[in-house]
Amino acid sequence: MVNRFNRLIDERDYIERASVSEMNIVCFRDTRGSQNEATRGERNQRLQRGLMKDCQTFVSLPRFRESRWLKAVLLNPFTTENDLQAI
Repeated sequence: MVNRFNRLIDERDYIERASVSEMNIVCFRDTRGSQNEATRGERNQRLQRGLMKDCQTFVSLPRFRESRWLKAVLLNPFTTENDLQAI
């Protein structure tokens, strides 16, 4: 599942992964818009709220490299391809 999610992220040139994920944790962020780290963090915070509201999907928002990144922990064995696409 994590490999598929990594590929989905890599297919989008506006999403950056923090590192290559070898476990079930994937940290990523939207890089569109400002190059300012604080502004990027604010954008990712809005994305987190949208995912919770619109997709009923929780991702945490840890601080990393002077910004906020989205962190998905892929544990649920019932997670589908559609679930990953929605994120």
